[in-house]
Amino acid sequence: ARMTDLTAQLAAAERELEFTRGTVDAKDRELANLQVAMEMFNADEEARGRMSLESSALREKNAHLSAELSVAKEQVTAANTRASAAEEDAKEERGKAEVAAAEMQRAIVEAGK
Repeated sequence: ARMTDLTAQLAAAERELEFTRGTVDAKDRELANLQVAMEMFNADEEARGRMSLESSALREKNAHLSAELSVAKEQVTAANTRASAAEEDAKEERGKAEVAAAEMQRAIVEAGK
């Protein structure tokens, strides 16, 4: 009877050991999956960090280009203003030259009489 009890206890202990090994194996698989998920999360975090830096750099570049564009627009406006003034001056000078030419023409005609 004692031997039977010991055999039964040994069999129960072996079943418990098998169950525990199965549980440990399942936990090992779960841990491996969690490690993969953590690696993926870390890679995503690194990518988000790089994208954030790139985004900041692009915002800074955009601000710089906007400032350059504003300066260029001011330069174009100033150049257009100077060109318009020069055009008006040229029209005024042409008008004066036409008047002078007409007066000379009259003087020539008068001198020829």
